[in-house]
Amino acid sequence: MGSYFRKNPKSLDNMIVVMTGDLKHGRTVRSLCYLLGKFQNIKIIFIAPKHLAIQNDIKSYLKKHNITFTEQTDLNKYLPLADIVYMTRIQKERMSNLSNLNDKNLDLKYQITEDNLKLLKKDARLLHPLPHVDEIQLSIEIEQTDRRIAYFRQAENGLYIRMALLAYLLGKI
Repeated sequence: MGSYFRKNPKSLDNMIVVMTGDLKHGRTVRSLCYLLGKFQNIKIIFIAPKHLAIQNDIKSYLKKHNITFTEQTDLNKYLPLADIVYMTRIQKERMSNLSNLNDKNLDLKYQITEDNLKLLKKDARLLHPLPHVDEIQLSIEIEQTDRRIAYFRQAENGLYIRMALLAYLLGKI
């Protein structure tokens, strides 16, 4: 990917996107999948425990739009392949199965830590819809200095997009 973001800032074509966490309940993951269906040669790697896997309606949409995807459970194995990692939290409040809710290993398997951050490419980006809880275990210093950490820029850009949409809808632009 090299300087991909500088050369092609308006395209996600040919990207490998890793989505991890609670893919079953996460509305932002669903929305992102619908968006990615508009690009070419995207490959999505869904990484989640089986009980929180992406749902069939999203898989059907991706197949219809010729988006290649796979479902996996080992985050660290696929981090080195990712151009973009879209992290979501495990939404324990939506779980009814208490054995899954109390599984301490569940949190540990689907976390970004200082150790596995080293697995990411130098030009990969880590995104998150925020706020993050236990799924990102990085120091404030790393969050503020590592260019791969993009969730704060992501949130700021989302603010400007919403402002522009509201101005447009109100006839101000």
